[in-house]
Amino acid sequence: MTPFPFDEFVEIDGHFLNASEVVQALESLVQPRRKARIEKVIESRCFGIQPILESLADRGNMSAVLRTIEGLGMGAVHVVEARRKKLRMANRVSQGAEKWLEIQRWHSTEECVAAVKREGLQLVVTDLNASASIDDLDLSKPTALVFGNEKFGASELMREHADHTVILPMAGFSQSFNISVAAAISLHHLRLKRFGQTAGPGDLDDSQKVRLRAEYFRKSVGESDRILQELASRLAK
Repeated sequence: MTPFPFDEFVEIDGHFLNASEVVQALESLVQPRRKARIEKVIESRCFGIQPILESLADRGNMSAVLRTIEGLGMGAVHVVEARRKKLRMANRVSQGAEKWLEIQRWHSTEECVAAVKREGLQLVVTDLNASASIDDLDLSKPTALVFGNEKFGASELMREHADHTVILPMAGFSQSFNISVAAAISLHHLRLKRFGQTAGPGDLDDSQKVRLRAEYFRKSVGESDRILQELASRLAK
């Protein structure tokens, strides 16, 4: 089953609406072009591949990787910000990609690993010293792929908990790619291997698509929460 980060119901000011109610309330307020784009994105969304960004130091790198993740159709990303202030996004780089991603933030590697394992994802760490290639991965299982700090790579704790460590093969003299390029190549490869194409159908069932549609409509309509609060209040009477 595809790991999916959203609860079945949408919580609004202490009230709960099902996804269909949210979609029905907001649908007429979404511009036709935006609605068509949302439908196309939902059909391609993938939650069975979830990147983990562990202790990135540069906000430009963070923003570039988030843009890559969203552009390749992944819907969720884990960000470990251990002992550091939350990195602000570089908006000119990310192009607002974070708005359309479910970003799960963790204060420690332990918290992130526990959550990923609980969701049933295999934990895969990219490592320059790994003997296995990313080509060897079994992607029939939901996968969390770790990209570590730009200078030091993934933490020792992350490596200890990894189900697999893999290397991105290099054909030239350079030892490694920078993190944004490594993320783009790796995630493109994983998506292609898992689905057979990079822009085709994703891995959501019909109910998950409705729930994601509710989320995206909510983000597309100004004052959507006020509208939904009024709906929830009426339904509660």
